[in-house]
Amino acid sequence: MATAGLNGTFLAAMATTTESIESRFTPGQVYRRLDGVRLLRGPGIFSTDYLDVPPDLDSLVGQVSNDYWTGILRWNVPATATQNCSDWSDGSATADGEMHHTANTDLRSSAKREPCSTPLPVLCLEQ
Repeated sequence: MATAGLNGTFLAAMATTTESIESRFTPGQVYRRLDGVRLLRGPGIFSTDYLDVPPDLDSLVGQVSNDYWTGILRWNVPATATQNCSDWSDGSATADGEMHHTANTDLRSSAKREPCSTPLPVLCLEQ
């Protein structure tokens, strides 16, 4: 993140089998994209299935048109090994993991599955 001129501590919004995404961040915080747009109207980002605005900007404010890894549908529960590519250690094409969507993908479901070998971006939030 320092390469993009961003200071602060950033963590990947990715669930493990022992930690939810929510457990890694400060409760009640409002998260924004780098262009200042809120991802959710209120502070309940970790108890929702859908963000109000997709996080489709990278650290240099470029457009991201891929889904992103989360390893879970609901951000406030730990993942199972079948949801997060065996705690992100399985990079094979035979296992699948959960991901969330950006604006350019199908919005009928907040999470989708993709082979663990698929290179996808990770959503990083400032802690």
